[in-house]
Amino acid sequence: MITMNAIQVQNSTTYLMKWAKSKKLLDNFVEQYNGPRPLGEQLRSAHRKLAEYLLYIYSLRLRKAMSYEGLREGQELPTLRTNNEQLAGEMGCSVRTIQNLRERLKMAGVIKKEVWHGSNSSYEVSLNIDLIHL
Repeated sequence: MITMNAIQVQNSTTYLMKWAKSKKLLDNFVEQYNGPRPLGEQLRSAHRKLAEYLLYIYSLRLRKAMSYEGLREGQELPTLRTNNEQLAGEMGCSVRTIQNLRERLKMAGVIKKEVWHGSNSSYEVSLNIDLIHL
């Protein structure tokens, strides 16, 4: 269920992401996902930590986007642009670990889509809308 808190400003809407409630949605999602799966296929603490960090930086990205332009009726939420080096630095692990963690998050449905912008460049991530509390 998505609850939307929005401020209407001159034909555009500003959405406010609630970080704590989004984290609870993620926790519930992980518990439901892990329930029927064997241990080797479950999302573990490192997966959860990366997903939480992605939600956090997405909330910052959304706040920044809303402060500049707002969102028009029917317009999609902006994507999150990041790279493996940034994520690895924040998580304190290697780039390869980030790639493995992201792959499992994609299989679980936390990350819905990725758009690459070159082999050594950043990429855009679309997160599962069910995990974002607006």
